[in-house]
Amino acid sequence: MPKEDAIRVRAQVLSPLGVAAHRVRLANGHHLVAHLPLKLQPEIGPVRPGDVVELELSPFDLSRGRVLGRSAPGQEGDGRGDPAFPPVTAIRTIPPVAPIGPVGVVAP
Repeated sequence: MPKEDAIRVRAQVLSPLGVAAHRVRLANGHHLVAHLPLKLQPEIGPVRPGDVVELELSPFDLSRGRVLGRSAPGQEGDGRGDPAFPPVTAIRTIPPVAPIGPVGVVAP
């Protein structure tokens, strides 16, 4: 497949999924998984939730993408007041449930 066939889009990082994989949200609301190639990791640096990145999608699998770089601050759609990329909200964690009754005590 020639490189000209790849689809280039901008997306906002939602959460990390591993060492180099991230869940991202496109401007149209679709969520997909994007990975950061090892070759670009030193150049791009750490990608954090809320960052707007440029992706390359294959026309054969639109559920996965490759991060090409981070958007420069001040550009259109950089996540600062742009309605296409609303702020990322933190996911609430559920507190652990206390055990019911004493643990390890056998009733007579």
